Amino acid sequence: MKYLLLIFKNVGRNLLRSLLTALGTMVLVLVVTLVWSILSFIDKATEEKSKDFKAIVTERWSMPSRMPFDYARVLADGAARQDHPADVRPTDSMSWQFFVGTLDKENRSFRNTMFGLACNPDKLLTMMDGLENLPIGQEADMRVAVDRLKATRDGIIVGHDHLKNLNAIIGNSADETLQNPIGRRFKLTGIANFTNLDLEFEIVGVFPPGRYDNFTAFNHEYYQAVLESFPGSHSGRQHPLAERSLSLFWVKVPDKDTYNRIVDQIAESPYLKNPEVKIELASSAIGSFIEAYRDMLWGMRWLLAPACIITLALVLANAISISVRERRTELAVMKVLGFRPG
Repeated sequence: MKYLLLIFKNVGRNLLRSLLTALGTMVLVLVVTLVWSILSFIDKATEEKSKDFKAIVTERWSMPSRMPFDYARVLADGAARQDHPADVRPTDSMSWQFFVGTLDKENRSFRNTMFGLACNPDKLLTMMDGLENLPIGQEADMRVAVDRLKATRDGIIVGHDHLKNLNAIIGNSADETLQNPIGRRFKLTGIANFTNLDLEFEIVGVFPPGRYDNFTAFNHEYYQAVLESFPGSHSGRQHPLAERSLSLFWVKVPDKDTYNRIVDQIAESPYLKNPEVKIELASSAIGSFIEAYRDMLWGMRWLLAPACIITLALVLANAISISVRERRTELAVMKVLGFRPG
C-alpha cells in the first residue's frame, strides 16, 4: 500500500503533464488497436476456407451486377443438367435483390435512407454470415422472425439503428418502439435506380445487435410482385429493373473440387448467356475489391502501426524523463534513506 500511494503521489505532482501523457497514450493505443483489428478482419475475409466454400455469382461485364431473376432457379442447382447425373449441385444457395429507399422523399438524408435485401427467408439463417451460429436466445428470436417473415407477405426484419431512426422520423418514443416494434408499419420510397417503387412494410423482427444494425431483409416474393404489378399503375410501362432485378447469387459448396465443377457447369450453361455471368469465391471477390488499396493497407500495417508504437514509447519516456529531472534532489534523498531503484 505504501508503494501504491507513492505511485499516485508521483503521478499527481504535475496533473497537466500526467493527463496529457495519459490522453496521448490512449489515442495511440486506440489507433494501433483499430489498425490491427481492421487488418485482421480483412485477412480473415480474404482467407480461403478448407471446406464449406461460399461463392458469389455476378454479371460478368457490368457493375453494378444486374441479372434476370430467372437465373436464380438455374443457379440454385449450380447449372446442373437434368440429363447429366454426374453434375454436382451446391449444398445451399441464396439470391440477393437490392433495394434502396427513403422514409421521407421530400427531405432525403442518410438517416432516413434504408438499404434493403429481398431474399428467400428460409436462407437467412443458413447463408448470412454471422447468423449461422448465434447464441441460443438470439437464434430463437431470429427463427421466430423468419417464421413471421414467411407468413407475412410484406414483412421486414430491420436492424437496431434503423429502428431508432424509425422512431425519430415516425414520431414514436424510442422506448416504445424499441421494446415493441413488431407489427409497426412504414413506407419506403425507392430512390436512385429504384425510383417509382414504393414498398409498404410491417416489422416482423429485429436483427441481433452488431453486424446488421444498418440492414433490412424482406421477402423476395413481395418484391417480385411489386415489380410485376408496376405496369398496371404506369400505363403498361415496365420498371427498368423488371427484367434484371437479381443483384447477386450466393452458393455454398462442400469442397474445392465441387466448386471447380460448378464453375465449369455455369460457364457452359446456355441459360446463363444473356447476360453472361462469372463465379468466384467470396474471399477472391473481396480480395479483388481491396487490391486497389493494397499499398495503403501495407503502409498501415508496416509504417503507421510501428510509427504509433515508437511515438507512444517516446511520449512515455519523455514524460518520465522530465519527471525524474525535476526531482533529482528528492530522489537522491530517498536513495540515501534506503529506497532502492525499483
